[in-house]
Amino acid sequence: MKNILYTIALYALFVSGCSNESILTQNSQLLADEPKPNIYLGKLSKSLKDAELKLNIKKGLKVGKNIQFFIDSDYNKSTGYINRLVDGADYLIENETIFKSMSNGSSWDWEIVGRADFKNSETEITAQTSTQIIPDIKQNFRVAALSRSDKWEIVSNIKMLPIKDHVIIVDANETLSPDIRKKMKIFIIGDSTVHNTTTLNGIRIGMGWGDILGRYMQNSQNLFNLAQPGASSKSYKERSDLEYDGWFHNWHQTKEIINDTNITNGGYLFIQFGHNDEIPSSDIGTLPGIENSFYNELKEYVIYARDANLTPVLITPVERMEKYAGYETIQSHIKEVGDYAQTIRDLSQIENVLLLDLQHKSWSNFNNFRDSAALIKTFGYGDNTHFSPTGAKMIASWVKELICDSDNKILCTQFK
Repeated sequence: MKNILYTIALYALFVSGCSNESILTQNSQLLADEPKPNIYLGKLSKSLKDAELKLNIKKGLKVGKNIQFFIDSDYNKSTGYINRLVDGADYLIENETIFKSMSNGSSWDWEIVGRADFKNSETEITAQTSTQIIPDIKQNFRVAALSRSDKWEIVSNIKMLPIKDHVIIVDANETLSPDIRKKMKIFIIGDSTVHNTTTLNGIRIGMGWGDILGRYMQNSQNLFNLAQPGASSKSYKERSDLEYDGWFHNWHQTKEIINDTNITNGGYLFIQFGHNDEIPSSDIGTLPGIENSFYNELKEYVIYARDANLTPVLITPVERMEKYAGYETIQSHIKEVGDYAQTIRDLSQIENVLLLDLQHKSWSNFNNFRDSAALIKTFGYGDNTHFSPTGAKMIASWVKELICDSDNKILCTQFK
């Protein structure tokens, strides 16, 4: 075999999930695209030289303890192990163990064929083996990489793409610089508790927490609040017949904005629905519970975010200002049909999505007030759901606190 060095700069998408669940949709158009740089798993390089295969990852910001390299040795994505993230994997190097796929398709059937010289240091990961163990490897082989936690949940990944000539290698240290991190975009979808422009006599009396979150950010221009008053997780995707403050925000238009925005450095999709999902209407309402309509509608947003190089962030709906003196604040998102906030928590856990539990945060803080009247006077302007500019600012500060109390320190760097 000729001595040829192939190096490809691939940067990871921060994705999560379980080992049997695929993450990204692969298709011929995506395979033809240049890889998008990102900052999570790091930079993957690979070489085939002197009958030795060497794989190397210069570590990025989010790397799990366990490493898997999926290798398409025959450059044929229809053979070997296939799912939405890995297509055509004939071999798997899992830490130091080398496996060969014994089936074609989604069946998880592998046989141990050898061991690799595997090293995992603070700055890089290297796996090296002789081509005698992988004798059918071609010069234009492909490779994907996944990092997993102690519980084998996906932490970050580099998807499988074909060889590219003349790929520009971006220095990893530049990619990880604080200035680059501050350029990450945040898109928000939700309802009127997130975006509200109610006015009275020309004075704005209503505001959502997403309308003011930018004040807490390093660069407020990186925030896109695309929430729609009156929307549920279902109707946000379906309805386009209404206008609010001159433009109706819906999922189709939101995706166009995301597509037209530079998210080379990655970004986030904040998802907060629930208030209007609780309305018992076929046009807008959904049912809570695992695998019910509310769960599935939210899961579609999660899948889209990951496919679009965005990190999904699930947010439980802020609590309503309903409290009787001497009692705890009513947990208004628990209905006879089920618990909407808990459904979001369940989805977060099952799909390994960052959760901001704004329902619990607001409920706990609202308990410090005497009753609904005191809450509305402090946070609202008339009803027990919507917030004044002062109230929205306080809710936004809680969202920031939840972000910086989470394990995602990259997201926290976007805020002051």
